[in-house]
Formats: sequence, C-alpha cells, structure tokens
Amino acid sequence: MARQWTRGVGAAARSARAERFESERARLFDAFAELGSPRVETRMAGRLAGLPPLAALEQRLFDLWIATITEPLRASSNDPFEHARALIQLTRSLLVTQRETDLDVRDSFEDDDFIKRKMTVLFSGMCNCEMSNLVVWSGLRKLGHLVYLFETGLSDQLGGSHLLLYAFGRQGAAFVDAWSDVPCFHLSGFTPELPSARVRWLASRYAGRQPPGVPKHSELGHLSLETHGLYPAEAIRAGVIRPSPDNDEHPPAAAAVDCVSAAVRTPTAAIWTDYVELRRRHLERQLEQPAQAYREFAARGEVPNKLRVVVTALAKRQPPPTQRASG
Repeated sequence: MARQWTRGVGAAARSARAERFESERARLFDAFAELGSPRVETRMAGRLAGLPPLAALEQRLFDLWIATITEPLRASSNDPFEHARALIQLTRSLLVTQRETDLDVRDSFEDDDFIKRKMTVLFSGMCNCEMSNLVVWSGLRKLGHLVYLFETGLSDQLGGSHLLLYAFGRQGAAFVDAWSDVPCFHLSGFTPELPSARVRWLASRYAGRQPPGVPKHSELGHLSLETHGLYPAEAIRAGVIRPSPDNDEHPPAAAAVDCVSAAVRTPTAAIWTDYVELRRRHLERQLEQPAQAYREFAARGEVPNKLRVVVTALAKRQPPPTQRASG
C-alpha cells in the first residue's frame, strides 16, 4: 500500500510540474508575441540588432520550446540519427534559408546578439546554416546525445565556411546538416579533434562505424554544393570542431519574468503582429494546414516584398498532410 501511495504522489508531482511548465511556456509565448513583432520587423529589414535584445526572455523561451519538441522523440527511440532526421524535418518546415529564397542572410555566432535573439530569428522564419543547425544541435543535446558544432575548411576556395554538426554514439558517427538536402552522411576515415579525453576515447571505439541508414559521403558523388548544399569531402576533412556559442545562457524563469517587466513596448504595424501570431501558432503546432495559412497570408496586399518571399517559401516548405500527421 505504501509503495502504491508513493507512486501516486510521484505521478501527481510530475503532473504538477508539467502543468507549471505549460503555463510558463504559454505566458512567455504571449510575452514574445507582444514584444517581438518590432524585432521581427527589423530583422526582416536586415537589421538584426534594430532594438535591444530580450535576452533572458528569448533564451528561456527557446529552452522551453526545445524541451517541448524533443519530448515526443525521447519516448520513440534512442538513436541519435533518427532523432537528427526528425529534428531536421521539423526545422525545415519552420525555417527557410538563402537556398530557398536567395535572400542575403548573414547571422553569425561571432555576433554576440545572435544567440541572445534566438526567438527573434526563429519567429522571423528565415535563417542561414547557423540557426537551422543550432535548433538541431540544441535538440540533440537535450536528448542526451554527443553532438558538436563543426565548421568546414577551404573557405577561400568555396566562398566561405559552413556550419554543420558532428554526432556519434554506439551506432557510429555522422555529419548532420539541416541546411543542406542531405540530413546525415558518414565520412570514412575521418574523426575531427574532439574537445575532451573522454570523448576522444569514446570516438576511438565508435566513430569509425557507419550508422545504419546513413549514407557514406563517397556514395553521394552525384550531389554537389551548388545543387544540394553538400560540401565536398576535402572541405569537411579540413574543418574543425567549434566551441559552443558565446552567451548561450539558460536563465531561470524569474529572469525571463524580470526581462518582460523591464521591456519597453514599441508600436509596430498590424501586419507584423499578425505574422508573429501566425508564426507562434506554427511553432506551437497549432496550424492544421500550415501551407494554406502561409499562402493566405502571402496573398494579403499589405505584406512587404521581403516578407512575402519568406512566407511564400514557407508555404512550399511544408510537408504533405499525410507526412505531417505521421510525423
């Protein structure tokens, strides 16, 4: 009887924690929907730092959102590459890059404000490789996997470097990339220099394996950087593990509340408020037909040209309804 009572108390405590979590997440989404519209507007105009960052709010809300999207994956599998593919599919439905739009997106971890504006970038709907892979990196880390940010080499020959991910586990090792058309690939005979002795020891045991269902880079010779966003093997071999981004903080709930209280409200046009609300519903998986919702928004006469490009690309980016339902 005592054991049964203890189990009941534990279940009640977990349920209470879940309710508090959902309540906090909803409150912070409400707050960002109110405060974020002018920030999304300045970002879409190409000025990421147009207004002061809402750092504690954005970083706390991003953490809560990552916890929400990863929870269903935790119960389904412990395979890092299954998790990576699922996170990439979600990320690609939520964000478009310069590959889909030809817009000039210059976010960088070197910009201190970038990490403090995670939700501004996420709500805007457009990004480059940094944000698209940051979402996947954050999700895989939340799920307990060994995953690292990785920067390609040979930037002079290729017009710049590229950020993707390197992950490994008992199944083997692979590069993971939400930006390209190739979600995962294994590069035979190459293990980057990893940051700790323990991780290097684990890599010596497992990283040489090709994970099940993950192709070798050498099998993808018909794909290229120009056509599919796949960087050549020599650029990968010349690359390095990157440290975690500076200022990637995980503030407590109280800091986010204080941030909201201190924030200055800035008026913005109704179209941006409506867009942020549309994005919120998509991020919270409340849109029954995302493609149709984006098409209808793009058809509005007052939508600025750059925003229309992004929204039109987002409409095309949505998976078919049957695929979305199964995912």
